[in-house]
Amino acid sequence: LRELQQRELAREREQADSVDFAVWRGGAVLILAMSAWTPEPAAILVVENKSERPIRNVKCQVRSKSGPAQEADGCGYMSAASDADRTAPPRLFDPAAEPLARVIRAGDRYGFLFEHEMATGADDHAYWVDFTDDANVYWQLDKDMRLIRRGNGGY
Repeated sequence: LRELQQRELAREREQADSVDFAVWRGGAVLILAMSAWTPEPAAILVVENKSERPIRNVKCQVRSKSGPAQEADGCGYMSAASDADRTAPPRLFDPAAEPLARVIRAGDRYGFLFEHEMATGADDHAYWVDFTDDANVYWQLDKDMRLIRRGNGGY
């Protein structure tokens, strides 16, 4: 029975375990904005869906030791560096001024823009990503890559 429960837990976590994220400096990404909103982020939380299925309702937040949690100022689809020119920065296309990516398809990556600086190595800030997998399970992944099941149905 215990082995069966462990297998079920591993199967349940399979898609969520394939989601990755990291903090990048704002200047490390070329932002191609077509709307009136042209962000100049200090930091970008990059979420990559390495699973074979889409994830939904993806939202990133950051909290400093001295303040409340803040959602991203916006988000948008990101391309990888091209095979032809590895020196070119990754590109973020036409970010929306909203903190939520409704769907990140399999293999895609999105950048979540934050206009304030955040420390990437120190304990000054906590940051995390919330998302719902295709089985409608709500997950949270923190900066230390701890994956926590938050329940069913998203938020």
